[in-house]
Amino acid sequence: MTDKELGAVVLALLLLMTGAHLLGQLFTRMRQPKVVGEILAGVLLGPTLLGNVAPGFVESVFGAGASDPRSTSLRLVYNLGLILLMFVSGFSVRHVLDR
Repeated sequence: MTDKELGAVVLALLLLMTGAHLLGQLFTRMRQPKVVGEILAGVLLGPTLLGNVAPGFVESVFGAGASDPRSTSLRLVYNLGLILLMFVSGFSVRHVLDR
């Protein structure tokens, strides 16, 4: 991976993390679960909304396809995040059910 590709991956992660944090805080202030705001940020910044509104921007930041190293790196981070989310959710549910 070149320095330019690595910089694009870091930019994409920074954009996603900032969006998730901001919407998570907004949802917390609205007395809603923080995780719903974080998931909504992913939907808004992903191919569902932003990909339809500005496809060129999405391709330049998140990568163009399966063979693009940026897409592969982001897919790895996505899968790790999904595993951690499922682990934390399962742990929370188990903790609630123990009562």
